[in-house]
Formats: sequence, structure tokens, C-alpha cells
Amino acid sequence: MNIINKIGFITNGFHIIDLVPENELQTGKIIEDCIIDSINAGNFDLHCYRYKCKNRSEILEALDKIKTFMEKQKVVTSIHIEGHASKDHLCLPDHSYIEWSLILDYFREINILCKNNLFFSSGSCDSAYALRSNITINKPCPVFGLLAPEQIVEAGSTSDGFIAFYKNLICSKGDIDMALHEFCQSTNAKQYAVIFAQEIFKKGLRIVIESKYIGKGKKERLEYLLSEVQDQDESGSSVTELRNSLKERLKLEIPDIMKHYEKFMMIDLYPDLRNRFMFDIEEFVRNVIDYKLNT
Repeated sequence: MNIINKIGFITNGFHIIDLVPENELQTGKIIEDCIIDSINAGNFDLHCYRYKCKNRSEILEALDKIKTFMEKQKVVTSIHIEGHASKDHLCLPDHSYIEWSLILDYFREINILCKNNLFFSSGSCDSAYALRSNITINKPCPVFGLLAPEQIVEAGSTSDGFIAFYKNLICSKGDIDMALHEFCQSTNAKQYAVIFAQEIFKKGLRIVIESKYIGKGKKERLEYLLSEVQDQDESGSSVTELRNSLKERLKLEIPDIMKHYEKFMMIDLYPDLRNRFMFDIEEFVRNVIDYKLNT
């Protein structure tokens, strides 16, 4: 059975990466038991696997197993991580750590296999920052969606929230809105962030526009390029002519942005995703520029 809903999200099951030390509340096992109970109660043809990892090599092995499983079974999965984390890395039970950037590289490969359907949830403190710090609009998005803490949270409250989330996601056959509502009712939702791939792209594009194509950022970029061109120019052009020429080159081109968007959302790999991820880029860019110039 596939879990599928109105926004095109689909999953065939769940993989839990369990990094919780043995002397702590075993939230990974608790969430696994809840998912399996929900699957069995509805007699759903869904899978659920948990990987207990103590060190760097074991978590990388788990991610390789998930990727291989995806390749062989031709299925789509969701990944949940339990354990400790910071804004920069996951903390491992052997007191070492692994960078979020490396985890997201694995997620990106898995998400490509999922046709941009990988939903990532985490009970690890500050793990929402994994996306905030490691996303570029020049590469495919590592996840379709994320639900994770953006501050320090308590283990008991995280398991309550995710038990409610996954139970309702399974029973509703993929209604993320309903599952998120139940999550919010079961824990302190103000401590968490939820974001989907299209919004991630918009945030990244907004940063690029505001830092390179508007106001001070645009001026600094223009003057930097002007100094480089002046050193190499042999045409005898005036500074004004060179500056005007560079202004044309530095214009924000909608077709170029669309190429980035299609790569980020994997539309270039899977053209059938175009209708699922429709986006009026020209209107978005215009709104960003108009808002910035008028504030």
C-alpha cells in the first residue's frame, strides 16, 4: 500500500535511525513500536525498520542500507532520527559526531530515488538547523519535507508528538495536515519547525535576490566586478560604459532561476513533477523586489 495525499506526497514505509544512548529513554524504540502497531491495526502493507547506531561507521552503514533498499525495492520512504544533536552535527553514543552536511548528502541521494518524496522528521535538539545551514538552490533538495526541533527539547515530549504524528499519518493514509495537527496537540509545537521543499527553495532564492540583486548587495557586486573588468579592459571604454554593460549582465534572468528550481525540485529528472510543484517564479521575484525596495 502507498500512503499518498493531495499534495502528491507518497511513502511506502518508515526508517528510524536510533542514536539514543542505552542509559536514556528509548524514544526510537517507542516510536517504532507505535508505527508497527498502527500498521498492524490497519493491516497496511507498509514497512518499518529501526537502525540502532553507536558510531559514525554504523550510521553511514544504516544510510547505505536505506539507499540500497530503495534501489532494490523501488519504494519511497520516510526517515526519522532520534538522539542528540546541535545546529551543526548529530551526536553519537560513542561521544563522536557526524556533520549534518554529510547526512544531507545521503538524504539528497535517497530523495532523488524517492522522486522528491523523502519526509524527514527528527526528535534531536536543534536539528531543524540542518536544513537552514546546509541548503543551496544549486543542488537537488535533500528532503521533500522536514519536521524537527529548532531548540532544545525533552525526550518525552518529542516521542509523544511523533507517536501522534505517525499514527495519524498512517491511519489517514497520508494526510500530513491532519498528522501535523495531531502533532501540535500532543507536544509543544512552538519548539518545532515544519517546512517543505518548495518553501525551502523560496527562502534560498529570497536570500540570493536580497544579497546580490537589490540595494547594497547589488552595488557591492557591481563595483567588485567593475574593478576586475577595468584591469583587463583594452577597449578604452569609459567607467560609465563598463558599468552599464555589467548592469545588463547582472540582471536576474527568470529562465536561469527556473533551471535552478527544476533542478532543486527534481523536475529536470522527473518531468511529471512539473504539475505537482507549480511555481510562478516571475511573480515571486517581483514580490520580493517590490517588498524590499519599499521597506
